[in-house]
Amino acid sequence: MRHLFYSCMMSVLTLFSLWAQSDITTPVELVVTTGSRQVTFKYNVLRGTSAQIHWGDGTSETLKDPGSNYGGVAKHTYTSETAKGTKVTIDGVNLTLLAEPYFSDGPLNVLGFGRIESPSLAVFDFSYVCTMEGNTTPHVLDVRLCPQLKQLKLNSIKSITLPENSRLESLEITKNILAPMASSLEGVLDLSEQKNLKSVRISNQDKLMGINLEGLSRVEEMLIYNNALLRELRGIKGLETLKNVNLSGNSLTYDQLPLFTDLLSEGDVNYDQSAVVVLDPKHVDGRKVNLSFLLQVQDAKGQSYTTTFPNVKISTDVTKMPVELANPNQYTYADGVFTLSDEAFKKNDGTLADAILVGIEPKNAYYPHYAMAAQTNQVVAKVQRVKASGDDINMATVRFSGTVGGKLSVSLAKTGEDLVSGDKVNIPAELGVFSDLEKGYQVDYYEVNGVRTHEADQYFFFLKIEGDTEIVAHYKQIPTEGYRVKFNSTEGGVIEKVYYYDGEGTARDVQQGGCVPAASCVTFRSKADAGYELDYWLVNGVREPADGDLLLHEVYRDTEVQAVFKSLSVGQYKVNFTYGPGGYLAARRSTDQKVIGPGTLVKEGVTVYFVATPDPIFKVDKWYLDEEEQTSWVDAEGHQLLEVGVLVKKDINVRISFCKANATETIDPEYRRVFVKEGMIWAEGFAPNVSMQIYSLSGECLATTTTDQAYNCISLPRGLYLVKVAGRTYKVVW
Repeated sequence: MRHLFYSCMMSVLTLFSLWAQSDITTPVELVVTTGSRQVTFKYNVLRGTSAQIHWGDGTSETLKDPGSNYGGVAKHTYTSETAKGTKVTIDGVNLTLLAEPYFSDGPLNVLGFGRIESPSLAVFDFSYVCTMEGNTTPHVLDVRLCPQLKQLKLNSIKSITLPENSRLESLEITKNILAPMASSLEGVLDLSEQKNLKSVRISNQDKLMGINLEGLSRVEEMLIYNNALLRELRGIKGLETLKNVNLSGNSLTYDQLPLFTDLLSEGDVNYDQSAVVVLDPKHVDGRKVNLSFLLQVQDAKGQSYTTTFPNVKISTDVTKMPVELANPNQYTYADGVFTLSDEAFKKNDGTLADAILVGIEPKNAYYPHYAMAAQTNQVVAKVQRVKASGDDINMATVRFSGTVGGKLSVSLAKTGEDLVSGDKVNIPAELGVFSDLEKGYQVDYYEVNGVRTHEADQYFFFLKIEGDTEIVAHYKQIPTEGYRVKFNSTEGGVIEKVYYYDGEGTARDVQQGGCVPAASCVTFRSKADAGYELDYWLVNGVREPADGDLLLHEVYRDTEVQAVFKSLSVGQYKVNFTYGPGGYLAARRSTDQKVIGPGTLVKEGVTVYFVATPDPIFKVDKWYLDEEEQTSWVDAEGHQLLEVGVLVKKDINVRISFCKANATETIDPEYRRVFVKEGMIWAEGFAPNVSMQIYSLSGECLATTTTDQAYNCISLPRGLYLVKVAGRTYKVVW
């Protein structure tokens, strides 16, 4: 009887809850992760107002004005695990901020969003934990009914609908690089109606092919990087207000770079980080590679600069980048067009390759920084050995299907046109093959015309066809226990630590033979003995080059890793360093910019840089090298340096002491500093809403935030980072 009464009462409460939620005419709906016991997020409302919230379990409360620009924390604990489809509903009338919580506030436990209508919403920030899975249409967001939106940050999203007559000033769309199966923007992103945009950051979108920037007149910062298929920035030449640009890691030829202006100089543009630019197939016609669109560059003042092509390289193995210089018999050139001969397709054994890669290095005086990097930058085109002109064009039938666990889609790489299984295409043709996986599934393997190929981690790849083709994608459920990881090393060193980051950003150690979740990016850290160094890694029997002492490997199957060491040709010496109270001292190697700890063995001839970070109201007192005070480690004004370099020729010991600054040396009462604490990068002493960028030592912008929103760096590798805020660059060690 008591149980029946309780059930009836719960039904009544739920009904009242539904009635209450139906009274909300401007709802903002958050879809709760199934099986959660707690939901946490940040919010803010118009001053002096409040917002009604229904938690989806029959309970509701009022979100009060926190009285702070930083917002408040909304947190709710459920009496039992949430059912599938549970939604939190907020009255959006007075809502001005909705964001993920700080790491210390508690778990978000929100998968995505349903209906979003909020006439006052200015900040919408879900750029780290929220994966946009919980929408009625997963990975799609519609914020048309948020006309006051100024800052929008998202990750793992396929498409977005923005407000008309938008006030949007800052747009950030990223994707967790440690979760390669996460969703990406697709096709062309149209930003032409977002007339108030000042900052655009779009990164790691592996299906994004273009961005429309036409008509924009206020963009100052454009950080668009690591988008593998991005080939077009429509309207880029018309952006006259740019001050900071990062276009590294895309497939953009330099005609897609912005023009230098009084506000934007060569040093403000980061472009040459990508070693290879893949040419849009529309510029390849038969055996002709057409780079005429690169021939002339006109600057902002109308002066024209002519491009030359000093080097052409050819590879008859399409799995390897071109390195061999072409000879005059392999191609002809006229007006920016390269025409390949049969000689270009000839392999070492005298037979002709069906396809080759052609690498062409452009050089233009208007882009001197790019020209200096021409040794490593080349436009790479794939050229087929097609029939002679006048021959009939052949057609081929393309059929494709997938097993349970995902959806296989195929498109023409040249145009992006989606195909339907059974379509006929002109051959030769290049196809884009993509698997849209259901949660809990991964690619097992593909079959192309009955041949097993493209294993596990290849959820997207290009495929060249010259005849009828059938593609079958085989998917499999990810085992609940994950995949087993084994590791060992040869003589000369050990693998001293193996770990990965879980979904909440916590580092988890991996024991020998232990299991990790599928798709985890596992870090293997090696340590060489005296007289040895790491030579290479063996991953499931395949050789991987050594890059410093770390290996990052995504796990899609049981995995075995071996660290292979070799004897050193030069000596190694121990580097020790200590620091007193009042600050912190970090050290890094010049060869790979890796942060090292006290007692690390370093090769002879390598410079080690020591970076001092005094605490507030403290300064560097003295530097010591091998217990000898270094009176010359000062700047032109006699102040102690914050960074020094020491060339390693023997065992060294660096020591630093700090002391309090006197009244005349104290900067001002509002002391400014940037520091790392509990996995967050903080900026202290700055005005709110000042832009803050986090960079790697190679110059890649990793994140953009503001001084009133700390950056969660827990997913980044340990090391030294640069933080730019208020016109000054700070060094932090994570």
